[in-house]
Amino acid sequence: MSQPQATSRTNDNTSGNSEKPNSTTSATTGATKAPAKKAKKPSRRQKSAASPKSTSRTATATATATPASKKTTEKTAEKTAQKKPATKTSGASKSAGTSASVKKSESSKKTTTKNSTANKPTAKKPIAKKTAASKKAAPKKKAESAQAKTESKSVAELLESVASLGLPTPTPATVPAHRRRRGEFETYSREVARGDVEVPPEMLTGRHRRLHVRDTVIEDHLLRMQLVPSAVSSKFEGIARSPFPFFRGTAMLYYRDLAGSDAHLPFVPTVGDVHPENYGVLPGADGEPLFSLNDMDEAWMAPFTWDLGRGAVGFALAAIEGGASRKKAMKVAKKFVASYLEGVEKCVADPEEATRRVSGDDTPKVIRSYMKKAGRSRESFLRKRIDFDELNFRETNRVRRRPGLTPLIDDAVRRYSRRVQPSSAKDELPKNFFRIHDVAIRTGSGTASRGLSRFWVLVEGWGKSAEDKVILELKMSRHSVLDGLAPVQSTASGIEDEFDPAKRIADAFDAFIVDGDPLYGYTDIEGVSFLVRERSPQKVNVDAGDFDTSELKKYAKLCGRMLARQHVRADRFLNGKDSDVGARILGAGHTNIFLFDTLELVSEQVDTVLRDHAMFAADHAAGAFTEVSEE
Repeated sequence: MSQPQATSRTNDNTSGNSEKPNSTTSATTGATKAPAKKAKKPSRRQKSAASPKSTSRTATATATATPASKKTTEKTAEKTAQKKPATKTSGASKSAGTSASVKKSESSKKTTTKNSTANKPTAKKPIAKKTAASKKAAPKKKAESAQAKTESKSVAELLESVASLGLPTPTPATVPAHRRRRGEFETYSREVARGDVEVPPEMLTGRHRRLHVRDTVIEDHLLRMQLVPSAVSSKFEGIARSPFPFFRGTAMLYYRDLAGSDAHLPFVPTVGDVHPENYGVLPGADGEPLFSLNDMDEAWMAPFTWDLGRGAVGFALAAIEGGASRKKAMKVAKKFVASYLEGVEKCVADPEEATRRVSGDDTPKVIRSYMKKAGRSRESFLRKRIDFDELNFRETNRVRRRPGLTPLIDDAVRRYSRRVQPSSAKDELPKNFFRIHDVAIRTGSGTASRGLSRFWVLVEGWGKSAEDKVILELKMSRHSVLDGLAPVQSTASGIEDEFDPAKRIADAFDAFIVDGDPLYGYTDIEGVSFLVRERSPQKVNVDAGDFDTSELKKYAKLCGRMLARQHVRADRFLNGKDSDVGARILGAGHTNIFLFDTLELVSEQVDTVLRDHAMFAADHAAGAFTEVSEE
């Protein structure tokens, strides 16, 4: 990494400030030394050994010179400038290296002629009397230019200099990842001076923060508020009840506080919405259920800390929701972060670690009940949802049959069937697998995605019998909330929206999940992007409320390890087996410092979520999110 240049300060000194002295320069060695303290201008009556112009003879006089007081310097410079023009009193006849010149009288100084000045080319005029012409000959510019070059040497050049002097050569150390922001702060200073900079949203308080929360929530749900206001109203009622569901349902608000941050850290394919209830049991390509992250709706390329931090905040809030003290909640969050770092270490030490699944006999005790539920029979699962005799959906307050949509949905399913990722299961699909029997609209699902259109499609499936049928779920997709908020890294290759959000989500699923659901894919209906997946009996969601604090810590440990595996695996999937993302994550800083910084941020973000939820709940109770009727 290159060192910062000192040119801006050098230019300021040589062109705009006539009262700053030159850097001390040795006439014998030509070496330039940056003074430890800012030198002050000497007065006319001080000995010439104290003047910067004494550098024309010896290095000794320069090294032992004592600067005059600033007050005396300013007064003397002012009087001298008023009485005599700079061209008549150059003072160039003074000699810094002899006692004779020190004892010269004031009258002898006045008799100095232009000829004497010409005979001593290294002398210069007092700094206070410099004109534009005299600046060209002053050694100050050369001295400070040399100083700038010295300060801008690379580490390699400095090591060579040390070696040439016969000194022990130190071993170059790997510096922890950090941000170098000198230039950025210069830009920031100019923007502030122009009034261009707004307060970052996380710094807002009181009324300003409340309005920011209100505006962001409405903006995030604007389309749904216009098209399906009842669904949005139901969601807002749910997230107003407590902070944890509020956190789950307001990812845009959360990430706007992080906008552009951590750009100096390694980028990975992120899930985008990590929290305790975004893990669950899914069907595997081999027919066996597996435990994994299960919602990739917000997947995007971003710093790895964005997933890690959101996951830790989610676990802390889930613990608080379950009645844990703040101290115990932070211990749960710490377990998640520490387990993630340990997981990355294991992936670096053993490349096969990133491809290991949690399924079957490898299932930890803390989630065995969910795995057991995933083993329920297909027949019992389907019988609750479809009429086996009529082969159509059973209607409920959340499921409404729409057989009239079959032609439209059939076209979408045909396109989807050609895009399903190749797998061993696909080769065995019966010819009429995707023949449609019924279509229904499903409402009330999800938290963040509540209000987005969902269709259930009953297809022929694995055979003619009712228990062989398959329910496909088509869920409307939208752009990731991280789009436009995550810092841009031109070298990052990975998950992008392009013009098809569902394709981005399907690509992320393939990158994150080892041998996952072979029916996971995407399509479109009338130009609207839809994600497609099986509504399988093996899909089981985790409820964080099922765990006590002790169990939640164990669950956090499991989820942290899973996130580490999936970050490393996804990066390898997208960028090749030679991906070194694990090593780069571990090389971002000291583990204990990183852990401390992350937990400090998590604690602050937990406070922010609690305050934001209180503001949202008050706004919701006051009717701030109620649709406005047009008279």
